[in-house]
Amino acid sequence: MASNLYVCAWKGTDPQAGVFCALYSAGGDLLQTDTTDGDGEAFLGSRAAGTYEVRLTAPAGSVLTSGTRQNVVVAADDPADLAIDVRLTLNTISAPSDPVICRCAGLFVDPAGKPFADAVLTFSEKTLPQLTYAPSTNTATGVLPRPITCRLDSKGYGTVDLIRGAEYAVMVGPLSNTTLEVVVPDTQTAPLPDVLFPLVDRVEYTSEGGLLTPAAPTLAMQIGEIVTLALETVYRSGYRVVGLSRVSLTNLDSELVSMQLTSGGELVITALAAGEVVIQATRDAEAPSVTPVPALKGSITVTISG
Repeated sequence: MASNLYVCAWKGTDPQAGVFCALYSAGGDLLQTDTTDGDGEAFLGSRAAGTYEVRLTAPAGSVLTSGTRQNVVVAADDPADLAIDVRLTLNTISAPSDPVICRCAGLFVDPAGKPFADAVLTFSEKTLPQLTYAPSTNTATGVLPRPITCRLDSKGYGTVDLIRGAEYAVMVGPLSNTTLEVVVPDTQTAPLPDVLFPLVDRVEYTSEGGLLTPAAPTLAMQIGEIVTLALETVYRSGYRVVGLSRVSLTNLDSELVSMQLTSGGELVITALAAGEVVIQATRDAEAPSVTPVPALKGSITVTISG
């Protein structure tokens, strides 16, 4: 007999909304995802008897420091509706008092999902000059970056204050001879894993100063009309880039619309015939490996009338 499987997330005695839940089989296959609602509840499908794993991701602005993975056993004699209570320990990323600082925090685990304790991340600014020159004395002084270190605690949690908008080279302690190139978002706080491994979340379109709906952008046009949309690429960390970055757009019906990308980061759409067409956004191949893969938002639906 199958059971409808629910996850009920709790922080203390309060239900926790916004927790992303992903259900995996014992063999590691992704089966279903859902996000907890205002009652802290997420539905993960009708499940036959067996052993499963639930992997949890904290809501924006928070970091899970325990309970990121939960084993779930469904028995043949379980009720039709099976609710699994999950107790969470959440760290809220507090905003720094200095307006030029972005506080980056996050949790790191090994491939088995266990906390990666005591690893060290070392950040060095990339945008510093190599020399400062004094013309009056014809002397130069070498400028060396002062490294900023972040040591993960016993739960694999780390936090570091970085300059907003700055570029850093990051040495990752557990990865021998590995250096990452990162850009800090211009925000008060950011999830540190998303800063280190940048993944595009969405493409945003602005028409005449108005932002089209980010989750599902739509555009209404008349035959013969030409519309110019300003583009921005937004990463999961909050880092923004004018135009397209690590994303491509594909016109799925060139008989209805034509499109052109300008050097200034704009999309020019010309309506050719009546109908509905999707201009599809796709992440480029160099996107970091992630599981489960979050859907890319930014495919725009264009409706043309005569």
